[in-house]
Amino acid sequence: MMAVIPGSSDIPAGAYSAAGLQSLQDVTEQSVKDSVRAQVMPSVNRAKDSLFGNLLNGVFGGFLDVIRGGIPPLWLPSNAYAAAAQIRDGQQDLNDRADLLSPLMDYCSAFAPPDNNGHARFGIGLIPFTSQIGPARNVRIRDDGRFELLDKGLWDIRAHVVPSWTGVTVPNISVSIRVYSPYGDTYETASRLFSEQTSIEKTSNVTSFSLVSSVVVDKPGYIAGVYVDDANNGRGILGGPRFSRFTVQHISRDVVNKTGGEDSTPTPTTTGPE
Repeated sequence: MMAVIPGSSDIPAGAYSAAGLQSLQDVTEQSVKDSVRAQVMPSVNRAKDSLFGNLLNGVFGGFLDVIRGGIPPLWLPSNAYAAAAQIRDGQQDLNDRADLLSPLMDYCSAFAPPDNNGHARFGIGLIPFTSQIGPARNVRIRDDGRFELLDKGLWDIRAHVVPSWTGVTVPNISVSIRVYSPYGDTYETASRLFSEQTSIEKTSNVTSFSLVSSVVVDKPGYIAGVYVDDANNGRGILGGPRFSRFTVQHISRDVVNKTGGEDSTPTPTTTGPE
C-alpha cells in the first residue's frame, strides 16, 4: 500500500483524496439507483412517448371506431386506411374526353368521396356518387350524387359498395339501386319509385355488394341512385374509387316489352330458421 506523507499535497495517481474518501462513505444502494435513473430515464421516456403515441393512434383510434360501429377493413391506424381511400383512378384525367366513348351511346361512372374518415357515409340513406370517373355523355351527375338519365331507352346500371365491419350485434345491411320517375315535383316519394333492385346480407364483417340492374325508360329525366336501406347508424360505406363505383350505360333507345318497374315479392326477412 502506498503511503502519503502527512502535510504533503502530492497525491499519487489512482489514490483517493480526503474528499473522495468522504464521498465513498456517503454512497448507498439508493443513491446508486438514483444516479443510474437520472442518466437513463430521459432516453427511456423519449422512446416510450414515441411508442405510446403510435399505439394511441393505432389502437385507440381504432377503438373509437368500434364504439361508433363503423370499422375499416383492417385494424389499422385511422391515417393508414384514410390514405388508402385516397387512391386516385387514372380515368379522372380523361373526364373531358367524350370522344373516347365512340361507338358507345351514353355512359357515366362516378365514385363516392371518402369525406368522413375514409367513409362515404354512415348509416342508412343515399350514397353520394359525386366524383366523376372518366368521360361521360348524356348523363348528368346531380349535386346529391344521383345520375339523371338524359335519354329514353334501355340503360344498364351497376354499383359496387364496400361496407365496413361493425361491432354492433345487429349486423343486417342492405343496399339498393333505385330509379325514380321524373313525373311530379319530387323524386323521393314511393309513388315516384319506378324501378328498384336490392341486395341483402347479414354479417358483421367487411363485405361488398355488386349490384347489376337494367331499366327501360320512356323519356329523358329519370333519376338513378344507390341507397343503404338497412344498417346501424355507425356502420360506414368506404369511399374512393377503390371501394365505391356507380355506372350507367345506355344500351338502346328502343322501348319494348317490360321495363323493370314491375311488382316484386314483399321484402324478405333477413333471418331464417336456426
